[in-house]
Amino acid sequence: AVARMTDTVTRERPGDVNLTSGLWNRRRDLRAVRRHFGSSFGDDGDGSDVTISCATSNVVLCVGYTRVLLGDHGPYLELNPASVLWENLTKVAGGGDARFYDEWRVSPELVRGGVGD
Repeated sequence: AVARMTDTVTRERPGDVNLTSGLWNRRRDLRAVRRHFGSSFGDDGDGSDVTISCATSNVVLCVGYTRVLLGDHGPYLELNPASVLWENLTKVAGGGDARFYDEWRVSPELVRGGVGD
């Protein structure tokens, strides 16, 4: 069998406009999320058993998510703090008084130590 380029394309489905408000960047992000999590993403379902890993190191970040938000700056995962593997993360210092969120990254020793290889 010959594979076609369109075999791996995640197509838009009826009702997607409700998830993306019809905006081109959110449509693009929804396709990317579906490629990563599977084409059934966005259906009524439960994300509690989905393992989420760092894209560059494969270190597991959490198991499960509450929802995916399609924002102006890309997709964001909303997580339950109990599902996060905090031992695999390091808090990034700084950001100033105006920052309203905490930034966490994969712990450098896990990347260098070969855990994600």
